[in-house]
Amino acid sequence: VVIEPETGEILAMVSAPTFDPSMLVGRMRGKNHQLLEKDPNKPLFDRPIMAYYPPGSTFKPVLLAQWIKDGKGVNAYIDGTSLHYPQSFRWPASCVEGGFTQTPDTDGYKFQNAEGGAQTWGTVAYGMKNSINSYTMKMASMTDACALNDLRSAMHITDGAGNDEPYALNQPSAYIGGWRNGTTPLIMASAYAVFASGGMYCEPKSLNKVESGKTGEEIKTYEASCERVLEENVANGVNYVLKQVLVDGSGYQRGIGLTDASAAKTGTTDNSTQTWTVGYTRGLSTASWVGSMNWGSRSLN
Repeated sequence: VVIEPETGEILAMVSAPTFDPSMLVGRMRGKNHQLLEKDPNKPLFDRPIMAYYPPGSTFKPVLLAQWIKDGKGVNAYIDGTSLHYPQSFRWPASCVEGGFTQTPDTDGYKFQNAEGGAQTWGTVAYGMKNSINSYTMKMASMTDACALNDLRSAMHITDGAGNDEPYALNQPSAYIGGWRNGTTPLIMASAYAVFASGGMYCEPKSLNKVESGKTGEEIKTYEASCERVLEENVANGVNYVLKQVLVDGSGYQRGIGLTDASAAKTGTTDNSTQTWTVGYTRGLSTASWVGSMNWGSRSLN
Protein backbone atom coordinates (compact mmCIF):
# COMPACT_ATOMS: atom_id res chain seq x y z
CA VAL A 1 0.00 0.00 0.00
CA VAL A 2 1.31 3.47 -0.94
CA ILE A 3 0.53 6.68 0.97
CA GLU A 4 1.23 10.31 0.12
CA PRO A 5 2.81 11.67 3.34
CA GLU A 6 1.71 15.26 2.79
CA THR A 7 -2.00 14.43 2.55
CA GLY A 8 -2.54 10.84 3.70
CA GLU A 9 -4.02 10.00 0.31
CA ILE A 10 -3.91 6.30 -0.55
CA LEU A 11 -2.28 6.20 -3.98
CA ALA A 12 -2.06 2.45 -4.57
CA MET A 13 -3.06 -0.81 -2.96
CA VAL A 14 -2.26 -4.37 -4.04
CA SER A 15 -3.48 -7.63 -2.54
CA ALA A 16 -2.69 -11.19 -3.56
CA PRO A 17 -3.99 -13.72 -4.43
CA THR A 18 -6.10 -11.60 -6.74
CA PHE A 19 -8.99 -12.21 -9.14
CA ASP A 20 -10.22 -11.12 -12.56
CA PRO A 21 -12.56 -8.11 -12.07
CA SER A 22 -14.50 -9.11 -15.20
CA MET A 23 -15.90 -12.02 -13.16
CA LEU A 24 -18.06 -9.51 -11.30
CA VAL A 25 -19.65 -8.06 -14.44
CA GLY A 26 -22.58 -9.47 -16.37
CA ARG A 27 -25.12 -12.19 -15.74
CA MET A 28 -22.73 -14.51 -13.93
CA ARG A 29 -21.50 -11.95 -11.42
CA GLY A 30 -23.59 -13.33 -8.56
CA LYS A 31 -22.47 -16.89 -9.08
CA ASN A 32 -18.87 -15.82 -9.62
CA HIS A 33 -18.94 -13.78 -6.40
CA GLN A 34 -20.04 -16.89 -4.50
CA LEU A 35 -17.17 -18.85 -6.08
CA LEU A 36 -14.69 -16.17 -5.03
CA GLU A 37 -16.06 -16.14 -1.48
CA LYS A 38 -15.56 -19.91 -1.25
CA ASP A 39 -12.06 -19.83 -2.74
CA PRO A 40 -9.65 -21.03 0.03
CA ASN A 41 -7.09 -18.46 -1.15
CA LYS A 42 -9.54 -15.67 -0.19
CA PRO A 43 -8.99 -13.38 -3.20
CA LEU A 44 -11.69 -10.98 -1.92
CA PHE A 45 -9.79 -10.49 1.34
CA ASP A 46 -8.11 -7.06 1.06
CA ARG A 47 -4.90 -7.78 2.94
CA PRO A 48 -3.44 -4.23 3.03
CA ILE A 49 -6.33 -3.08 5.24
CA MET A 50 -7.97 -6.26 6.59
CA ALA A 51 -5.11 -8.66 7.43
CA TYR A 52 -3.32 -8.32 10.78
CA TYR A 53 0.40 -9.08 10.99
CA PRO A 54 2.93 -8.49 13.79
CA PRO A 55 5.05 -5.53 12.65
CA GLY A 56 8.31 -7.20 13.66
CA SER A 57 11.40 -5.10 13.17
CA THR A 58 9.49 -2.43 11.27
CA PHE A 59 8.46 -1.18 14.72
CA LYS A 60 12.09 -0.60 15.74
CA PRO A 61 12.26 2.93 14.22
CA VAL A 62 9.60 4.01 16.74
CA LEU A 63 11.99 2.89 19.48
CA LEU A 64 14.72 4.84 17.70
CA ALA A 65 12.49 7.94 17.60
CA GLN A 66 11.88 7.70 21.35
CA TRP A 67 15.62 7.21 21.91
CA ILE A 68 16.28 10.47 20.03
CA LYS A 69 13.42 12.25 21.84
CA ASP A 70 15.16 11.32 25.09
CA GLY A 71 18.23 13.22 23.95
CA LYS A 72 20.35 10.19 23.14
CA GLY A 73 22.53 10.05 20.04
CA VAL A 74 22.26 7.65 17.12
CA ASN A 75 26.03 7.24 17.21
CA ALA A 76 26.04 6.37 20.91
CA TYR A 77 28.09 3.24 21.62
CA ILE A 78 26.04 0.46 23.26
CA ASP A 79 26.48 -3.14 24.39
CA GLY A 80 24.76 -5.44 21.89
CA THR A 81 26.07 -8.71 23.29
CA SER A 82 23.19 -9.96 25.44
CA LEU A 83 20.51 -12.37 24.16
CA HIS A 84 18.86 -12.87 27.55
CA TYR A 85 17.28 -10.62 30.14
CA PRO A 86 16.32 -12.50 33.34
CA GLN A 87 12.88 -12.26 34.89
CA SER A 88 14.33 -10.04 37.62
CA PHE A 89 15.36 -7.39 35.07
CA ARG A 90 13.49 -4.15 35.60
CA TRP A 91 12.29 -2.62 32.32
CA PRO A 92 11.81 1.16 32.82
CA ALA A 93 8.10 2.04 32.85
CA SER A 94 7.19 5.37 34.47
CA CYS A 95 3.43 4.78 34.26
CA VAL A 96 3.63 1.55 36.29
CA GLU A 97 3.75 1.49 40.08
CA GLY A 98 7.36 1.40 41.15
CA GLY A 99 8.54 2.82 37.82
CA PHE A 100 9.36 -0.49 36.16
CA THR A 101 7.82 -3.66 34.76
CA GLN A 102 9.04 -7.26 34.62
CA THR A 103 8.27 -10.14 32.32
CA PRO A 104 6.02 -12.82 33.82
CA ASP A 105 8.09 -15.55 32.13
CA THR A 106 10.16 -17.41 34.71
CA ASP A 107 12.96 -17.90 32.17
CA GLY A 108 13.05 -14.20 31.48
CA TYR A 109 13.21 -12.93 27.92
CA LYS A 110 15.41 -14.92 25.55
CA PHE A 111 15.80 -14.12 21.87
CA GLN A 112 18.10 -14.53 18.89
CA ASN A 113 19.70 -12.38 16.23
CA ALA A 114 18.87 -13.20 12.62
CA GLU A 115 22.54 -13.82 11.90
CA GLY A 116 25.34 -15.15 14.04
CA GLY A 117 28.32 -13.03 15.00
CA ALA A 118 26.22 -9.92 15.62
CA GLN A 119 26.71 -9.91 19.42
CA THR A 120 29.09 -6.98 19.61
CA TRP A 121 29.47 -3.47 20.90
CA GLY A 122 28.67 -0.76 18.37
CA THR A 123 26.61 2.32 17.59
CA VAL A 124 22.85 2.57 17.80
CA ALA A 125 22.79 3.39 14.07
CA TYR A 126 24.79 0.24 13.27
CA GLY A 127 22.41 -1.96 15.24
CA MET A 128 19.32 -0.32 13.74
CA LYS A 129 20.36 -0.35 10.09
CA ASN A 130 21.32 -4.02 10.37
CA SER A 131 18.23 -4.82 12.48
CA ILE A 132 20.25 -6.55 15.21
CA ASN A 133 17.90 -7.58 18.01
CA SER A 134 20.54 -7.55 20.74
CA TYR A 135 21.24 -3.88 19.97
CA THR A 136 17.62 -2.79 19.89
CA MET A 137 16.78 -4.72 23.05
CA LYS A 138 19.65 -2.92 24.75
CA MET A 139 18.06 0.34 23.62
CA ALA A 140 14.71 -0.85 24.99
CA SER A 141 16.32 -1.69 28.33
CA MET A 142 17.36 1.98 28.57
CA THR A 143 14.05 3.46 27.35
CA ASP A 144 10.85 4.16 29.26
CA ALA A 145 8.34 1.58 27.94
CA CYS A 146 5.48 3.97 28.78
CA ALA A 147 7.01 6.80 26.74
CA LEU A 148 7.54 4.39 23.85
CA ASN A 149 3.93 3.30 24.09
CA ASP A 150 2.75 6.91 24.17
CA LEU A 151 4.72 7.65 21.01
CA ARG A 152 3.29 4.57 19.31
CA SER A 153 -0.18 5.83 20.15
CA ALA A 154 0.58 9.37 18.97
CA MET A 155 1.73 7.97 15.63
CA HIS A 156 -1.59 6.08 15.36
CA ILE A 157 0.08 2.66 15.28
CA THR A 158 -2.73 0.46 16.55
CA ASP A 159 -3.53 -3.16 16.01
CA GLY A 160 -5.42 -4.02 12.85
CA ALA A 161 -8.80 -3.59 14.53
CA GLY A 162 -7.90 -0.06 15.65
CA ASN A 163 -7.38 -0.97 19.30
CA ASP A 164 -4.82 1.24 21.01
CA GLU A 165 -3.42 -1.53 23.23
CA PRO A 166 -1.74 -3.93 20.80
CA TYR A 167 0.62 -5.33 23.43
CA ALA A 168 1.26 -5.56 27.15
CA LEU A 169 3.97 -3.40 28.71
CA ASN A 170 5.47 -6.44 30.47
CA GLN A 171 6.05 -8.13 27.11
CA PRO A 172 9.66 -7.19 26.17
CA SER A 173 9.39 -8.66 22.68
CA ALA A 174 6.74 -6.03 21.91
CA TYR A 175 9.32 -3.25 22.16
CA ILE A 176 10.82 -4.53 18.89
CA GLY A 177 7.58 -5.52 17.17
CA GLY A 178 6.75 -8.96 18.57
CA TRP A 179 3.12 -8.06 19.19
CA ARG A 180 0.38 -10.38 20.42
CA ASN A 181 -2.00 -8.55 18.03
CA GLY A 182 -1.00 -7.73 14.48
CA THR A 183 -1.34 -4.49 12.53
CA THR A 184 -1.98 -3.70 8.87
CA PRO A 185 0.25 -2.53 6.01
CA LEU A 186 -1.91 0.60 5.74
CA ILE A 187 -1.23 1.51 9.36
CA MET A 188 2.52 0.98 8.96
CA ALA A 189 2.69 2.98 5.72
CA SER A 190 0.89 5.84 7.47
CA ALA A 191 3.28 5.64 10.43
CA TYR A 192 6.37 5.83 8.24
CA ALA A 193 4.79 8.77 6.44
CA VAL A 194 5.37 10.61 9.73
CA PHE A 195 9.13 10.23 9.24
CA ALA A 196 8.86 11.17 5.56
CA SER A 197 6.93 14.37 6.30
CA GLY A 198 9.17 15.55 9.10
CA GLY A 199 6.84 14.57 11.93
CA MET A 200 3.32 15.15 10.56
CA TYR A 201 0.65 12.44 10.65
CA CYS A 202 -2.13 12.56 8.08
CA GLU A 203 -5.15 10.33 8.41
CA PRO A 204 -5.32 7.91 5.46
CA LYS A 205 -7.99 8.79 2.93
CA SER A 206 -9.15 6.94 -0.16
CA LEU A 207 -11.40 9.68 -1.61
CA ASN A 208 -10.79 13.30 -2.54
CA LYS A 209 -14.33 14.17 -3.59
CA VAL A 210 -17.70 12.78 -4.64
CA GLU A 211 -19.47 14.18 -7.69
CA SER A 212 -22.93 13.65 -9.14
CA GLY A 213 -22.83 11.26 -12.07
CA LYS A 214 -25.58 13.21 -13.79
CA THR A 215 -24.64 16.83 -13.28
CA GLY A 216 -20.99 16.68 -12.24
CA GLU A 217 -21.92 18.70 -9.18
CA GLU A 218 -19.51 18.31 -6.29
CA ILE A 219 -21.39 16.62 -3.46
CA LYS A 220 -18.65 16.23 -0.87
CA THR A 221 -14.93 16.84 -0.53
CA TYR A 222 -12.44 15.13 1.73
CA GLU A 223 -9.68 17.39 2.97
CA ALA A 224 -6.41 16.22 4.46
CA SER A 225 -6.55 15.81 8.24
CA CYS A 226 -3.03 16.22 9.61
CA GLU A 227 -1.37 16.86 12.95
CA ARG A 228 2.17 17.07 14.27
CA VAL A 229 3.03 13.98 16.30
CA LEU A 230 6.84 14.11 16.23
CA GLU A 231 9.42 16.87 16.38
CA GLU A 232 11.03 17.55 13.00
CA ASN A 233 14.55 17.07 14.35
CA VAL A 234 13.57 13.65 15.74
CA ALA A 235 12.09 12.60 12.40
CA ASN A 236 15.26 13.76 10.65
CA GLY A 237 17.35 11.70 13.06
CA VAL A 238 15.34 8.60 12.21
CA ASN A 239 15.68 9.40 8.50
CA TYR A 240 19.46 9.70 8.85
CA VAL A 241 19.64 6.13 10.18
CA LEU A 242 17.03 4.52 7.93
CA LYS A 243 18.70 5.90 4.80
CA GLN A 244 21.63 3.66 5.69
CA VAL A 245 19.40 0.56 5.64
CA LEU A 246 19.28 0.77 1.84
CA VAL A 247 23.00 1.47 1.46
CA ASP A 248 24.84 -1.00 3.67
CA GLY A 249 22.19 -2.31 6.05
CA SER A 250 19.61 -5.09 6.03
CA GLY A 251 17.96 -3.71 2.88
CA TYR A 252 21.06 -2.98 0.82
CA GLN A 253 19.72 -5.13 -2.05
CA ARG A 254 16.45 -3.20 -2.14
CA GLY A 255 17.72 0.30 -2.89
CA ILE A 256 15.90 2.38 -5.51
CA GLY A 257 18.86 4.47 -6.65
CA LEU A 258 18.08 7.46 -4.43
CA THR A 259 20.63 6.98 -1.68
CA ASP A 260 20.13 10.41 -0.13
CA ALA A 261 16.37 10.66 -0.68
CA SER A 262 14.99 7.26 0.32
CA ALA A 263 14.86 5.29 3.56
CA ALA A 264 13.40 1.99 4.75
CA LYS A 265 13.25 -0.68 7.41
CA THR A 266 12.99 -4.41 6.92
CA GLY A 267 11.21 -6.82 9.22
CA THR A 268 10.83 -10.57 9.50
CA THR A 269 9.18 -13.09 11.76
CA ASP A 270 11.16 -16.05 13.15
CA ASN A 271 12.68 -18.11 10.32
CA SER A 272 11.46 -15.52 7.80
CA THR A 273 7.98 -17.03 7.45
CA GLN A 274 6.71 -13.48 6.90
CA THR A 275 8.68 -10.45 5.75
CA TRP A 276 8.08 -6.72 5.69
CA THR A 277 9.69 -3.78 3.95
CA VAL A 278 8.41 -0.30 4.76
CA GLY A 279 10.15 2.45 2.85
CA TYR A 280 9.65 6.06 1.87
CA THR A 281 10.75 9.20 0.08
CA ARG A 282 9.43 12.69 0.81
CA GLY A 283 6.57 12.03 -1.61
CA LEU A 284 5.67 8.37 -1.02
CA SER A 285 5.45 5.94 1.89
CA THR A 286 5.06 2.27 1.01
CA ALA A 287 4.49 -0.81 3.16
CA SER A 288 4.96 -4.26 1.68
CA TRP A 289 4.20 -7.55 3.44
CA VAL A 290 5.08 -10.93 1.92
CA GLY A 291 3.99 -14.26 3.32
CA SER A 292 1.77 -17.25 2.72
CA MET A 293 -1.17 -18.16 4.89
CA ASN A 294 -1.20 -21.60 3.26
CA TRP A 295 2.45 -22.36 3.96
CA GLY A 296 2.07 -21.62 7.67
CA SER A 297 5.53 -21.74 9.25
CA ARG A 298 7.42 -22.50 6.03
CA SER A 299 10.43 -20.20 5.64
CA LEU A 300 10.57 -17.78 2.70
CA ASN A 301 14.39 -17.84 2.68
